[in-house]
Amino acid sequence: FGWLVAGTVCGAYAARHELEDVSFQTVYEAVLGKKLSTNTLTSGFRPCGGSGGLPVANLATPDFNLSSDLQLRRELEVFGEALPEGGISEEVILELAEYFQGKEFVLDPRIWNCEEGIASNVPACGGRFSAAGLASFYHDLAKGGVLNRPMVEAIRQEAAYVKTTNPLEKVAIDGIDGEQVLHSQGYQLIGLASNDSNQPSGIGHTGINGSVGLHHPESGLSVGFMLNKCSNGMDARIKVLGVIAKHFNIQ
Repeated sequence: FGWLVAGTVCGAYAARHELEDVSFQTVYEAVLGKKLSTNTLTSGFRPCGGSGGLPVANLATPDFNLSSDLQLRRELEVFGEALPEGGISEEVILELAEYFQGKEFVLDPRIWNCEEGIASNVPACGGRFSAAGLASFYHDLAKGGVLNRPMVEAIRQEAAYVKTTNPLEKVAIDGIDGEQVLHSQGYQLIGLASNDSNQPSGIGHTGINGSVGLHHPESGLSVGFMLNKCSNGMDARIKVLGVIAKHFNIQ
């Protein structure tokens, strides 16, 4: 999806400026880069790939190997042995296996850490971001640097529930029943409250692995954290956002 978005944006920019071809970096520098604060640009926000002379943050190995786990389960079943207790439930394993079928490569950090991946001129593959850079970006985005106040309000007022097919997104903080998430104009509305209202109050995006970037307009607070996992992290996301909301008394 990230490749599709970047390609669409580049194609539209090229058509508007009557260009044969254009790179994502050209579009980024012309449209967005000049609107971002120095803090964002220097704190680890590199959507166009590469390290910029800074250490590259690699993805960690997943907490479980999906293919190995499935193979182990098949072997135990053949020999009539019981499945080991604890760990990830069989239901979740099977759900993940179905979701990742045909795109198992996303679970392999070697793909994203190879030289070609890091050098890719598209955020979906080559982008490298720190938690600080992500939080600062969302602060720029929603505090007038990129989006004006009416647009921020429109995003929250025009949101609609969309059914998700991603088992890793089925979390109460951004859905009403674990099956739907609130989307509006390319953003997710994320619950960030210290009570049990489950009313979404932040604008941002939750990644497939539980990483989060968001801005909370009422408090002016921007949050970013990266889990660097390919397979889980939902529990951590809920707990961290809950601690933040309680500390700042966000209702």
